[in-house]
Amino acid sequence: EAFEKAKTAEPDEPAILVRLAQEQLALSMPVNAERNLRKAIELEQDDKPSMDLLATVLEGTGRAHEVHALWQEIVSKSPQNPVARAKHAASLYVSGKKEQAVSAFEKAIAELEDSAIVKRFYAPIKAQEEDFDKAMDLYEDVLDVAPTDVAVLSEYAQVLSAAGRDFEVPKVLKDILALNPEHN
Repeated sequence: EAFEKAKTAEPDEPAILVRLAQEQLALSMPVNAERNLRKAIELEQDDKPSMDLLATVLEGTGRAHEVHALWQEIVSKSPQNPVARAKHAASLYVSGKKEQAVSAFEKAIAELEDSAIVKRFYAPIKAQEEDFDKAMDLYEDVLDVAPTDVAVLSEYAQVLSAAGRDFEVPKVLKDILALNPEHN
């Protein structure tokens, strides 16, 4: 009720719409949540932070196939947005359109000035498909930009091990320990 009142007072504030949608989801009201999220997305700038929650709503209601079209719309409006390009390609992959996903990833990498985010999304997919050489190349490119990202280093170590390059794993693990990561 408080978020409904806040929405009435500030109808063009996307943060209020997102919080209202989260509460509606908690109350098993996905149709209302979707409506508010779509309105929030219209009001947001290019980064569209509400899209992830809308994707979750659509997936939860059996409409995951609609997600990549929404990301495509954002990519069309902002083709140099690496997050949108990566999430569009990933949504294609999740919906079973693997060839289109690979094409979208490769195209984004070729066209973007800074493709590290796209490579970050693409690397685990290539590892899952057991294309370890490509996955390692992608992880190495990401690590050139973010050498202290513990999650990327951990995934990279796993790919090295899966590729049979166990002799390289200790160095990566030592790099992780040198960063003194959060114990949990």
